[in-house]
Amino acid sequence: MLLILALFSLGALPCRANDEEALAHQAEQLDAGLQKWSREIDVSLQYQLRQSTCPQRDVALTGKFGSKAIPATPEGTITGVLVRNQEAVRLSGTYSTGPISVSADGNNFTNVSFDEAAFDEVRLLYTPKQKGLSARVLFRPWDEEHRATSLLPHYGRNALNAYTFEGGMNQSPFHINQEEQAKTSWIVAVERVDEDHLRVTKRWEMEGGMRITRKITFWTQPSPPVVQRIDETLTLPASDVPQETTTIASAFKDCQGMAIPQKIIRVSGPLRPAGSKEFTWVAEEWTSKQLRSPAKESDFGIPLAIGTQLRGLRQPREIYQEEQLLPFHYRKVDLRPEAGLAP
Repeated sequence: MLLILALFSLGALPCRANDEEALAHQAEQLDAGLQKWSREIDVSLQYQLRQSTCPQRDVALTGKFGSKAIPATPEGTITGVLVRNQEAVRLSGTYSTGPISVSADGNNFTNVSFDEAAFDEVRLLYTPKQKGLSARVLFRPWDEEHRATSLLPHYGRNALNAYTFEGGMNQSPFHINQEEQAKTSWIVAVERVDEDHLRVTKRWEMEGGMRITRKITFWTQPSPPVVQRIDETLTLPASDVPQETTTIASAFKDCQGMAIPQKIIRVSGPLRPAGSKEFTWVAEEWTSKQLRSPAKESDFGIPLAIGTQLRGLRQPREIYQEEQLLPFHYRKVDLRPEAGLAP
């Protein structure tokens, strides 16, 4: 704690770029604060996530895209709940359009509504009945190796929300998904932006010539400090146009001493949609409501529809009446040995 206080004292100066050990140490202190936040945050909230495109990056960052553009343009929405306490996490998402597939720059994206949770030794994924899918719950073990690689078993691992943005469940902004592919990485600088903000710049060089530069801006007024903005540039050797992603959090609320953002905007691009000659930016806006701290045990209850099949259990069963599924009621001994396979 004394080291953190020293780091954030008004008289502290950023280390010189060639002082790699000191730079890394400062970044470690900030990362330790995020890990503390991740372990101790206790919150339940409802959220909406808007997703659309916008021809101008700066306009998208104001939130004036999709239904808020003039004139309005099509957008997709996801609504759900996010619940987290020291021992459990739940994230649900219901898409307004149902399952659809979209292609852009050779990548395919599929929207599937979900409700997933993890507690102690068990993680589970509920997919409600929807086009092409039957209602089912997949039970999986949640061992240490799983905790180190993903927030939740399937759809929620990369979802934009306040918990993942602030580094929840080993999603530290000081690491990237392709970490094992990096030839080298280093902290470029730790700079004071103003009295209440520090900015850390980290860079990765990947096999094949890909480079990633990430600037992480911390709001240091809360304790522990929280991430308020991330600017990332991805440079590919085969492309003359760098890919940029900017994510900004705002409207922070105190939750028993922990600051949590109630609004996050993420803008990525430029991308060229399939069949188009024009570039566009992918825009997302996450907002929360009915935020409560601490979370209640009932907040983790997943509502199951009649006919839902429970898979991955030693004694699988089918749901014959509507009920709430609580992850606390299951342990690893309840799972079939082959339940370790990915969904």
